[in-house]
Amino acid sequence: MLLQQPHDLNKLVAALPQDRRVQQAAFDVQFEYAYVAEEDTNYAYPEDLSVLAALVKAGAKPEFRHLLAAAQQGKMKTVRYLLGCGVLVQSEADEESPLSGVAYWGDAALLKQMIAAGADVNFARPADGWTPLLAGAWSGQEECVKVLLDNGADVNVLYTVWVGNRQPIWKVVEERASKAPPGDSLVQVWQLVAAHKTNCEKDAAQPANGKPQPEPEGGSR
Repeated sequence: MLLQQPHDLNKLVAALPQDRRVQQAAFDVQFEYAYVAEEDTNYAYPEDLSVLAALVKAGAKPEFRHLLAAAQQGKMKTVRYLLGCGVLVQSEADEESPLSGVAYWGDAALLKQMIAAGADVNFARPADGWTPLLAGAWSGQEECVKVLLDNGADVNVLYTVWVGNRQPIWKVVEERASKAPPGDSLVQVWQLVAAHKTNCEKDAAQPANGKPQPEPEGGSR
């Protein structure tokens, strides 16, 4: 969810000191979260391309970390803007992929653009194996799942459901679909994934104990 701000951010940008460090700090803030005490909730700052463009013109430098944050926050227009600024779609030094965020939020056209630019459809987060395919499937994004599968996404990558329980992605999707009502998008996604699975039953251990992980936010579980 985005934070609604009552003030005019463009006027604030114009009033900032003409110092690149200040402009960069103001740019960085646009990708952070603001805490609203009354609601005890963190909200992403609103998506305002005119503010970003003004800050870049003043000397702020868009980087991969901004692209990743925008994708996770569901700011697809901002992702497109940053790509237009020349930000790379992939960073081997980072343990997250913006492709997962785009898949989670369901922008299939942007997904295709990023894949064409070199984004890895099988980028698996080292900590648990979270991939763009699982992100898209998790939120029931049928078109995104189809795009990823058509571009070689692997349904057999192992994902850590919780400590001590690793399952191939197709198994995780199957489990979620089994709990969804008939006609739900998760059911449609499972049908797509099922057509690409191989027999990995022996790798799908299901211990009786373990601690489930929390629901993902913005493709970053």
